[in-house]
Amino acid sequence: MNKKLLKSILLAITFAVFLVAVIININKISGVVSFIWGILNPIVIGFCIAFLLNRPFCFFMKAFGKLDGKIFKKAKKPHGKAVKVFAILTVYILFLAVTALLFGLIVPQVISSVVNLYNNRDTYIANFTSITEWVEQTLGLNISIASELKKFVIEMIEKLPESFMSSIPEVFAAAGDVASTIINALMGFAMSVYMLASKEMLLSQCRRILYAFVPEKAAAKINDIMHVSSDVFGNYLGQRLLDALIVGALCFICMTVIGLPYAILISTLIALTNVIPFFGPFIGAIPSAFILLIGKPINALWFIIMIIVLQQLNEHLISPRLTVRPMGIPAWLTFVALFIGGGLEGFFGMLVAVPTFGVIYKIIVDITEKKNTDKPAETTQE
Repeated sequence: MNKKLLKSILLAITFAVFLVAVIININKISGVVSFIWGILNPIVIGFCIAFLLNRPFCFFMKAFGKLDGKIFKKAKKPHGKAVKVFAILTVYILFLAVTALLFGLIVPQVISSVVNLYNNRDTYIANFTSITEWVEQTLGLNISIASELKKFVIEMIEKLPESFMSSIPEVFAAAGDVASTIINALMGFAMSVYMLASKEMLLSQCRRILYAFVPEKAAAKINDIMHVSSDVFGNYLGQRLLDALIVGALCFICMTVIGLPYAILISTLIALTNVIPFFGPFIGAIPSAFILLIGKPINALWFIIMIIVLQQLNEHLISPRLTVRPMGIPAWLTFVALFIGGGLEGFFGMLVAVPTFGVIYKIIVDITEKKNTDKPAETTQE
């Protein structure tokens, strides 16, 4: 028998046995994975925080480095450590300030708006009924879906206090998980400071380990992929988060000037959904307009006009200025990434799908260009 064929058969048998063993012991494996994830959770949190703060950290390093060169022109040694300390302090002070603003101001206002919506539920249901009746009489339509939706909303509102009371014991039972989450978050925060301050040393150690245990060519490819992933994810997530923050702030300012209700709640929703390209503005604007519609239809009209102007301003003025290096991913592939990511993991999947596809697309383009460059030029016969 051919050795290659025998090797292929043995590999297929080994893979089949391994797959059967995994399926049989799936519960044990999931338990082990959950246990390992619980241990690594602070490290993952720390890495995520450090990754998000890396670009602001690099910005302040350059800014303070220039100041250091101007202030200490006659110094024999550069003040690199002092610059790094000031950059880290500045980044984390801003991070804590934004976090405190979020949980101290925005979250209570959002909760207050939700409570206000619940307290005025009868008025909103009556307004919604009046709107549907007006549409039916004016257009001569029978909106059965609207009546069914009204019944569903009324049932949910009536069952809400009962559901809340029944969930209280579960909340107390989950207190241990809440405490564990807080501890993991604090540990992750502390680890992020260490990761950001020692990132050169950590990257150097990871590179040495990679080249020590992986063949040189494979290690070089993995290293290139990591560089591409870091560049694409850092550029994309930084741009999307900053863009969402600006759009949310502008939405709040415009709604306050116009005098629209629930400015904090709707602006927060618009900012969160604006992280998602293309579909994000619609995902946030439709429920926001509905909330204003059942309260006062004219407010919904003003909001729709405002959000159209704001999105056009964002698309043509704000977003292009924030994009440092575009990924170059085609628009159709962006749509595919959003559909796949949303189908797999919902909102989070849509957030990470585009940069993930961007990394894959960039790697495929680089490999294709390299192979085409290595090929001899084709000669044409006349």
